[in-house]
Amino acid sequence: MTSARQVRPYRPGDEAAILRAQSRVFSHVDPHWKGRTPESWRWRFLEVPAGSRIALEVLGDGEVRAQYAGLRQSMAGVAGPAHFTQSVDSFDTGRVDGGLSRKSGFVRAGEWFAREYGGSGESRDQVVFGLAIPAAWRIGSACLGYEHVRSVCSLAARLGELDARRPSGLTLEETPRAPADSAELFQRVAAERGILAVRDARILDWRFARHPEQRYVFGALREGSLLRGLGVFRRGSFAGEEGGLLCDWLAPGEDRDAQAGLLAWFAERTRAAGASQLVALFPDTSPEWLELQGRGFRVLPTPYVLAARSFSAPFDRDFLFWRWYYTLGDTDLV
Repeated sequence: MTSARQVRPYRPGDEAAILRAQSRVFSHVDPHWKGRTPESWRWRFLEVPAGSRIALEVLGDGEVRAQYAGLRQSMAGVAGPAHFTQSVDSFDTGRVDGGLSRKSGFVRAGEWFAREYGGSGESRDQVVFGLAIPAAWRIGSACLGYEHVRSVCSLAARLGELDARRPSGLTLEETPRAPADSAELFQRVAAERGILAVRDARILDWRFARHPEQRYVFGALREGSLLRGLGVFRRGSFAGEEGGLLCDWLAPGEDRDAQAGLLAWFAERTRAAGASQLVALFPDTSPEWLELQGRGFRVLPTPYVLAARSFSAPFDRDFLFWRWYYTLGDTDLV
């Protein structure tokens, strides 16, 4: 019977039904929705370095009723290695208006996802998180164990108000791919952070250089041959703010010269792109949050709640609030 349904993981060949169902729901909610191309879908879910995470509710005829999916990230820091997964592209065709209920396919798929993927150990996800809009936050907190980590604010600066002077002794090289020594800089940063997504050349190239729809540029800040800082830029928008996007930022928290050098490059790139402001995302507990405000950034609200479900110590809500470092590039929003 076509009405029979089951919740199961993705199987090769499901992508056509996933894209049909997703377009039906998302185009109803957002009239500007352009849909995912097969290439974009494969990049996002099959080529992600840490592995695929997709739970589907499927009808007897093979059509997809609901999806709960995520982008898995390898994590490192003083808390040790872990895996986090960002919940993205989830939907329920039974409610094309975007409304969700406790009995929805979205919840059934989310419960299966938590049972199969959540937990401790290399093969499991210690944290599942998302930048949730209000409707997703309400049903997730009621039925899927979401906890409120923080109300998300962005940082934005008008170029004319930025203190963005590059220190002497540092050079900046622009490249279309991640520097080969990105992992060495990452290890220095990870040693002072609680937890953050791994940034080596392979992961950075997947996330930015191989993106099927957007074009990014890397800025490598060096002192001689030593990589002191790394940034990723593109023009776009986040939470309604148009401008240059500070997509990624990697520098030791106490290296003020590296931070100043990266900021000068982002300002130069934003100006060259014809934009008048620079937009960023950092946790408000990170060193960058206050440092950038001191250099001319202002705090702006966004519609997002950073919601997370932890499946393993020490990643409780308090740890995630105080010790988790992330940027725009750690999300699927840029």
